[in-house]
Amino acid sequence: MEFIEILDKQADIDTLRDMYENIFYPAFPNDDERESLENLAQYIQEGYELENRHIVCLKAANALVGCMILTYFHEADIGYISYVAIDSKHRRKGYATAMLKEGMRMLTQDAKMIGKSLKYIFGEISNDNPQSAHMLDRAGFKILDLDYIQPPLGENKNASDELNLVVLSNDHEGIPANDVKLFIKVFFQRALSIPQHIKNKYINEMTERIGADAYIRLLNIIPD
Repeated sequence: MEFIEILDKQADIDTLRDMYENIFYPAFPNDDERESLENLAQYIQEGYELENRHIVCLKAANALVGCMILTYFHEADIGYISYVAIDSKHRRKGYATAMLKEGMRMLTQDAKMIGKSLKYIFGEISNDNPQSAHMLDRAGFKILDLDYIQPPLGENKNASDELNLVVLSNDHEGIPANDVKLFIKVFFQRALSIPQHIKNKYINEMTERIGADAYIRLLNIIPD
């Protein structure tokens, strides 16, 4: 297995297009939950001062078999794994778990490079994706007991309430609500290619949904 991070080179742009068409697009058929190819290309062509963004492919047997997209937000000291996808012909071979472990390693390293210790790793899972649910459950992620809504990912897309917010935390019972609010703020502000007034709308919406509770309870992804 070989992990390849896509950078701003023509060969990598070609790999990005191949990955998107053959792995990413089929793995996320819901258009409202899938980043556009244009957005992903923009991620690797622009410089960012307040976060590290990574698009990583997994190569095995001389073929692309998987991809992953993740971000480290400096100001919050929080990581976010937005997508892990495996080619349908190469599933049930441990590749998804290997990619998730690599993503966790990269985010931890991002934090170390600026003298911090990674506080949390957040992610999202669809209500109808049992494979991702089992993978994240085995890795120790928990679902936040929260009515979550993902803002639209771009023009002509809709917000989604079909996702759950999950987190990897040292505390398996609950995490401070203010930490969740901070993640939502930096995630919506930094990682979404939508107008500012729409970002603000959903930040305010999620802040209201969290309310005044001091902690947000964490639940098992796979119920006991």
